[in-house]
Amino acid sequence: EGKSMGMIIEKYIGKFGRKIFLLFCWLFTLIVIAAFADMVAGTFNAYAVAGGQTTVVSTNGSAGTVSIMFMVFAVVFGLIQKKFNLSGWKEAVVGIAFIVASFVIGNFCPIILGKEAWSYITFVYIFFAAVMPMWLMKQPRDYMTTFMFIAMIVGAALGLVVAHPSMNLPVYTGFNNAKLGTMFPILFVTVACGAVSGFHSLVSSGTSSKTVENEKDML
Repeated sequence: EGKSMGMIIEKYIGKFGRKIFLLFCWLFTLIVIAAFADMVAGTFNAYAVAGGQTTVVSTNGSAGTVSIMFMVFAVVFGLIQKKFNLSGWKEAVVGIAFIVASFVIGNFCPIILGKEAWSYITFVYIFFAAVMPMWLMKQPRDYMTTFMFIAMIVGAALGLVVAHPSMNLPVYTGFNNAKLGTMFPILFVTVACGAVSGFHSLVSSGTSSKTVENEKDML
């Protein structure tokens, strides 16, 4: 019948069980958002502390600039698409041009900010990404990301073939870790986006749920 998990719980357990489950989903989503926001802010943090001294890491600032420009160009791309309805090679050329422009600007104009500032910026982005129409940012962003991922995969494959680096990693390290503990149940806790945690069985993705005209189309 295509019922959601909440409806099934309400049928077999009751309305209170359904409310508890939905509360769990909401809290779980908040935890995931906070974890990823902290990770992103740490990645873009341009200040590194070592031996009591603070140094500026411009590459992290460049990565932050690239990400911001990527979102800005995604919005511009969305507006262009809405007005001119590009398709085929024209759409691809514009998308790739915006990707290249993002990296060029990021390379020459790094944003030097600390982790706290980037945390605020990340949550501002999360808010606008949640309320803006799909065609305005998320769809053009994902379209541009596709080309970037393809380039990364091809570059990594070529790097392995050309450079042929040596990777001396142990085949087996055991199921116990001095810091994390045993593999079970920590595996189900640490893998936030994998099938092990079941997160995507609840959410699917941030875009697919917003592009369906009718919920019956998902059945």
